[in-house]
Amino acid sequence: MEPKPNQKHGENQMSATPFTSRLEFVRNPEGVLQAIKLHNVRLSYPKLFKPEADRNNPSAVPKFGAVFIANLSDAEKGELAKFLKEASAEAFKKMLPADKYFAKNGDLSGKPEYAGCTTFSASEGEKNPPKVYNRHGILTKSEIEVYSGCMVTAVIKPWIQSNTFGQRINASLLGVKFAGDNEPFGPPPVDVATMLGCDPNQADPIDSVIPGFTPFASNDDDSSLPF
Repeated sequence: MEPKPNQKHGENQMSATPFTSRLEFVRNPEGVLQAIKLHNVRLSYPKLFKPEADRNNPSAVPKFGAVFIANLSDAEKGELAKFLKEASAEAFKKMLPADKYFAKNGDLSGKPEYAGCTTFSASEGEKNPPKVYNRHGILTKSEIEVYSGCMVTAVIKPWIQSNTFGQRINASLLGVKFAGDNEPFGPPPVDVATMLGCDPNQADPIDSVIPGFTPFASNDDDSSLPF
């Protein structure tokens, strides 16, 4: 079923294909966390090829980013909650409010496409665009190949924020690879490159999307996990 021209994000969900996701904590030989790999998650609100600023925040700087919708097992949700609890204790000596974590309970979002799922938000500064790969494992800059609503594998890197802007546990977006088709969110993008007979892909060599991970810092008080 084709999305309607004026369709908004998340509207055409009756025809979306059900999916199951998997969470992988990537650690070095010493056991230090390097990244989190999200397998078979659904891509939402992608800003993968062009950084965008928050329209509701006049002082916001443009960023790359995305939200990843994950259908996790109860065991994986428990593993994620344990990680966030331990990271919060080490960094802040307390739990933070649920909205201060990069992982959230989709049931609390008010968005029907997030219901029953865990969402992961990750972003990156405009000088560090994430690596984006198509279904063939080739770097791409095409919104046709990696589109809002498709299934992807994503690599994100948790980091601690503790400054004048507040305390949070955020995640950087390191890389995304197309993992399968699903119902697009909203109208599909216009394939201008194909129309003009051009190749939208870049020719950069494929390299690792899992750099080192900086251990957590510290600070302090008390609140709640997102699930």
